[in-house]
Amino acid sequence: MTDIGSTAPVTFTGIESGLNTEQIMSAYLQIDEAPLTELEDQQTTVNNQVSAYQTIQQQLQALQTAADQVSAPTLSQVQSQPAQRTPRWQRRPLVPGRAPARRHSQSTS
Repeated sequence: MTDIGSTAPVTFTGIESGLNTEQIMSAYLQIDEAPLTELEDQQTTVNNQVSAYQTIQQQLQALQTAADQVSAPTLSQVQSQPAQRTPRWQRRPLVPGRAPARRHSQSTS
């Protein structure tokens, strides 16, 4: 009885059959691997797009942070500014055609 695991694999070099089996097998494997290569290319494209979107997201977050710092004063900035009151006549809505009422102060001498 012969041990199957110890026998050498069967190969055809083309001498017996007249065919270049190595070239045929290589071409067959290329055809077989073509869908895998296409999927790998698609995966590379998707990875590049994800990277580009992440870069855009980081830049937008940096822009948002800069905008927040410009538009929102800090507590120390608010406390350091003197309080400014708007004159009363500027706070009241004007009636069309009428000038704002003015108060005359009477001075006592």
